[in-house]
Amino acid sequence: MVDLGYHLIVSKNGYNFEFEVLKLIDKRVGAPLAVECYTDHTPEEELHKYERWFIGKARPEFRDKGTGRPTKKDRRTLEDYKGEMYNFGED
Repeated sequence: MVDLGYHLIVSKNGYNFEFEVLKLIDKRVGAPLAVECYTDHTPEEELHKYERWFIGKARPEFRDKGTGRPTKKDRRTLEDYKGEMYNFGED
């Protein structure tokens, strides 16, 4: 059960985020209201770890003009390759 002042550690894809509950709400709300209900205590080194990984990854995949859309097999092969390259320990 989560209560006021509760410290929560969320681990996702090799990153550890830390939050403190400031306010309890009864139902789902939008992000502008939700952000008032917690404080982010994630250490700076964790935040920079995410930024270092994300830099340069926002561009779409490049494909030569005229080659058409990738097939399902092409997509799966690419996802497998990227999964091997950026695997953060989750199996």
